[in-house]
Amino acid sequence: MRPRAAGAGRVPALWMSRATNSRRRARNIDSVVAFPNSPAAVKTRFLIGTRGCRTPPVPVERSHRYDRTRRRAAGALSLRPYALASTGIRKGGPAAAMTGDRKMENSKTHDDGRHGRRRDLRGVMSKFRRALSLALSGALALPLTMAMAVACQGHARWSAMAIAKSRRVRAKRAGGTTWKVPAFAVLLLALFLAALWAAPADAQNFEPPNVVPSVNGTGSQPGSIIVRWEHSGSGVWDYSVERQSPYRRWDNVKPNQRDLWDTGLQPDTEYRYRVCAYFITEDGDVACSAWKAGRTSPPVPPTQQNHPPRPRIVGHQAGQTWIGIWWEAGHDYDSYFINIKDPFGTAKGPQELRTIRHKKGGTRGYRRVDGLLPGRVYELAVQGCTKTLFGIGSDSCHDWSLGYNVTTQAYPLHSGPDTCAPPFVWREAFVGDHVCVEESRRRQVAADNAQAQARRAYTCTPPNCLFVAPDTCKVPYVWREARPSDHVCVTARERSQVAAENALANQRRAVPR
Repeated sequence: MRPRAAGAGRVPALWMSRATNSRRRARNIDSVVAFPNSPAAVKTRFLIGTRGCRTPPVPVERSHRYDRTRRRAAGALSLRPYALASTGIRKGGPAAAMTGDRKMENSKTHDDGRHGRRRDLRGVMSKFRRALSLALSGALALPLTMAMAVACQGHARWSAMAIAKSRRVRAKRAGGTTWKVPAFAVLLLALFLAALWAAPADAQNFEPPNVVPSVNGTGSQPGSIIVRWEHSGSGVWDYSVERQSPYRRWDNVKPNQRDLWDTGLQPDTEYRYRVCAYFITEDGDVACSAWKAGRTSPPVPPTQQNHPPRPRIVGHQAGQTWIGIWWEAGHDYDSYFINIKDPFGTAKGPQELRTIRHKKGGTRGYRRVDGLLPGRVYELAVQGCTKTLFGIGSDSCHDWSLGYNVTTQAYPLHSGPDTCAPPFVWREAFVGDHVCVEESRRRQVAADNAQAQARRAYTCTPPNCLFVAPDTCKVPYVWREARPSDHVCVTARERSQVAAENALANQRRAVPR
């Protein structure tokens, strides 16, 4: 048997004891990841940050101490007892092993000192957190909570990134999805809810509104009522107003509104109203007032407008083609208008109306109207007008006077029954044409008669040629037809004018037939 070296039996035991401790530490660290809430995990995990921030343990993949312990365990297991017995302990043998144990103990002491400082920091933070929890019941709960959340977020930023990455890797391996919720958001929500719970709730007043509908003299009108109400309750979402008969409802009335205008009602009629308040509660509490009566005002009697008196025609003068009238107004008008109605010998017919402005004002006046036909009856009326303020806009005119009829003097029939009333004369488009027209129209007819031969169509140059047809007109001329056999070539407009004159022939005579 090969002799065993001195101390060789104890050396492997020392190294195996060291390896066993290393494996135990690695196993404890593995339990932190697999069972983070177990008592062993609570005892052995490493906390990063303060206790108040509730920072989760750092994953094993990112822990430097875990990596160092794993390397030491692997190095211890790689040694063999026979190698130690044959070659001896390099670098000091058992002494080196003991030195390594001392290093681990020193490291442990160093780590314990570091953790001691962390525990002191946790105590300070715990006291600080208790002080903050007392202050959060007041109005400064939200700003202080945000400041603490920002401090905690900065302290645990790098560890939160490592945790998030580790969770994503584990979720990817498991085939699932994880939801990332920031720790400071959860803390902010919890503290805010605690502050709301600690804050004393205001006692709500569920009293119904006090309704006062308007009556005559308090704002109501012949067709409307103003519904007013007063309310001292708090926490009101909105109001609703109801009319009893005929029923009508107004919803979603704003909580700051205290009146409502009901229109389209009958005058001097009673209506009943009530108002309901809807409160902001879990059960949706409602408080309604009693039915209160309001009344519309009686109808307003029509008031007579204070117009100035209408003018009155008091006298007249008449000739064959004119009429003069006098009137009295009883009011100092600024101007007048005069209406005269009946035939004027135009195409507007026997009931033509003409209006003449009399610019001279005063309480009385006189006006002569010319251009009338002899032997006719005319109706006249006078209207007074006053100027507007500063002369802006049209004048303000008032009532017309009563109608006043005047007959013009007869005209002598010096030319027989076809005598024309002045200023008309015979047209004489042909021999015996006694249609009465203006003098300008008589001259136009004579000019058309002179152009009759030139407006006809020929086959050659006259006078050595014959007509194509006896009465054919050149384009664009047509027959005048002052009578059925009148084939004088004129324009189409002249032909229409002649036809209109034939229709007015009787009105333009001195004595109509």
